[in-house]
Amino acid sequence: MTGIHNTNNRIRCCGLCRTLSAALAMLSAALLLASCGKSDTVMRLGSFEVSYDHYRYIYMNVYNELSESDLSETERAEELENAVGSSLRYSASIYELAKEKKISLSDDEEQAVDDAVTAAEEECGSAEEFDTQLREAYLTRDFFRRALELQQLEQKLLQLVLLEFQQRQVLLLEQLGLEELAQLLQL
Repeated sequence: MTGIHNTNNRIRCCGLCRTLSAALAMLSAALLLASCGKSDTVMRLGSFEVSYDHYRYIYMNVYNELSESDLSETERAEELENAVGSSLRYSASIYELAKEKKISLSDDEEQAVDDAVTAAEEECGSAEEFDTQLREAYLTRDFFRRALELQQLEQKLLQLVLLEFQQRQVLLLEQLGLEELAQLLQL
């Protein structure tokens, strides 16, 4: 049985009802904030602000993916909640780590993002078709751009982590008296 159940004259909801109710409440709050001329931030994860568009993009894509699964409604609701939360936390961790490491996009990298948005629009043939395709993917122009920026930050962080890892390996090899191998890693 799914949906709302009446047990001992008490009404209780299954996991799907709770998840959908929470999502609707969050989206309603976001719409109220947006309609009041305030920020479209629906939640904060650390100092990372999750916009309505970001939340909706993740939620709707995960929801559509799970709707085709063989999971029960309760399992689907739990997986939806977990997957959305995990994805948002991942985005927040990219933002927070970049902030901590003082990594940001250069002017050239910002221009590359702008160029990527322009190229995507040109590939669609018209601004209207681009907007239609964005809408069908639960995207907006602003969030599409922000997603590209986060992707660029992720790449820069990955490069930094790999460089730090390589430097640690070189130090370890030098400490072990394996200078020749350490020199090979530095190439």
